[in-house]
Amino acid sequence: FKIDRKTGAVILTGEIDYEKAKVLQVDIEATDNGGLSDSSKIIIDIIDINDNRPQVKILSKSEYILENAPESTVVAMLSVNDPDSEKNGEVRCRINDEIPFKIENAIGGFYSLVTEVALDREVDAQYNITVSC
Repeated sequence: FKIDRKTGAVILTGEIDYEKAKVLQVDIEATDNGGLSDSSKIIIDIIDINDNRPQVKILSKSEYILENAPESTVVAMLSVNDPDSEKNGEVRCRINDEIPFKIENAIGGFYSLVTEVALDREVDAQYNITVSC
C-alpha cells in the first residue's frame, strides 16, 4: 500500500490473494512540519473472488468391470477441492448424460463414479468417461 500525501488516500500497489491473507493491517503514521505525529491502524477484510480452479484427483479406479456387475458398482473414487471460499469454493461434478454411469457426491469433496445400470459388453465394450468439475 502507499498513501497519497495530498489526499490521504490509501492505494493498493500490489496484488492481494484471499487464500494467503484474509485480513490485512496497515499501520499509518502522520507527522507535521512541527514534529508532532499520530498513528493509526487500518484493518482491511479481504473478499474472496473465484480465482482458483477445482483440483481433481483420482484416488482409485477400476480398469475393467465385469459386464454382469450390478448397478451402482464403483468404477472410480475422486477427490475434488477448490481453494476458494464459500460460494466460490463450491464444486459440482458431472459426466456425459449419454453413458450408463453417474457421479455420486459423497461427504467432504469426495465423489464416486458408479454404474447406473448393469453393463452389456455386446452393446458397448468400452467407455471414455470425462468428469467435469
